[in-house]
Amino acid sequence: MTKFFTLTDGKSKISLVKFRGRYLSPLLALTLAGCFRNSDEVAQDFESGGEALSGPLVNAIAFLDENGNRSLDEGEVFDRTNAEDATDPANVIEAGSFTLVATTDAQRAANIVVISDGQTIDTSTGVSPGDIVFVSNQSADGVVTPMTTMIVEGGISKEDLAAAFGFDPSVVDLTTFNPFASDLTADQQLQAENVEGVAKQVVGMLRTIAAMADAAGVGVSADGGDLSLSIAIDAVASQLIAASGDGEVVDFSDANGEAL
Repeated sequence: MTKFFTLTDGKSKISLVKFRGRYLSPLLALTLAGCFRNSDEVAQDFESGGEALSGPLVNAIAFLDENGNRSLDEGEVFDRTNAEDATDPANVIEAGSFTLVATTDAQRAANIVVISDGQTIDTSTGVSPGDIVFVSNQSADGVVTPMTTMIVEGGISKEDLAAAFGFDPSVVDLTTFNPFASDLTADQQLQAENVEGVAKQVVGMLRTIAAMADAAGVGVSADGGDLSLSIAIDAVASQLIAASGDGEVVDFSDANGEAL
């Protein structure tokens, strides 16, 4: 049975439909209905790395999420993200970097999740980023950001996501782009501040919608996953998919230009 309901905080409303056990926006439920498929696993050990960015996050926890609940469970491979270390010019360690080694089929098939705790610092602000949960596919040179979270969990392509925010996908690949990198091209430098600003707006919007879902008593899934975050990701993704299809540019900032 399909179940519809609306979340509201008195100012905005989000209509949702239950699809495959998750509450999604009606548009995304229809989109996902034709998109579920199995993928082959890579039959070899795989070392995955990247940077956790919102700006660069130091002492965040990066792990291989074998059961897909976006929580670090016993036995899952994890690493703490690094602080910048340029003392060895031949082996410069970038802020937010991490390394995860997958040795089993389940680990190779897992997404990378980055979460914060009391030790985590956003190096762009010097303070804690608050509660964050970012998701990405495994990649040897990728990033884990609010943008990759929308791509992996929200079902939107990197090209459509770039278009929805007005970025040029030929200049900015949102699965690998690090706006804090020291080797950006001139065109990428022009985009860097906007990419980071939009990423923080996405985090703000996800938190706003997740708080509304929590207030509605959504709760957690059977595997301990955060259903309110799932609802937030799906609701934001549906708006981005629609905007991209209509050729519109999304703005998640308030009248003062700050993230909601």
